[in-house]
Amino acid sequence: MHRLILKFRRKVKTHSLTSLFSYPFCPFATLAAVDHPELPSNDAASTILTRLINSNYRDKRGVARRFRYDPEFKTLISGLCSPEIDGILEKLRIEYPETALDLFFLLKNDYGVKHSRDSYLFIAHVLAKKERLRALKLHLLQMVQQEEFL
Repeated sequence: MHRLILKFRRKVKTHSLTSLFSYPFCPFATLAAVDHPELPSNDAASTILTRLINSNYRDKRGVARRFRYDPEFKTLISGLCSPEIDGILEKLRIEYPETALDLFFLLKNDYGVKHSRDSYLFIAHVLAKKERLRALKLHLLQMVQQEEFL
């Protein structure tokens, strides 16, 4: 059994929210704005996102059933890098959480994509929001095991 232990090297100062944002320059807000990926800029990423969103309206079957054997979809996926996949999953996580789950596991299980820590955390948020606690526990354990092998 693995345990996730967080250790801090130095004591973290606590501030109230008003004191953080009263300074003229707030590095926390700057980091949050830079770290938040918007709609993926790559043509392949936007094409995939559009196909996933449009397929949600037409068909309620899972993404894995629709796109598992689609050669065009496989070609589009193979051209993506990790930050682009993260952007797609983050966009789907907010509006279409089931599609985000299906896409994550389709890429992981069928296409052999190694997901980043961000992708794992996006899916952990979806599982927590849906209160699927056993799946969340297993998902986080897999994330920790993957981090050990890197």
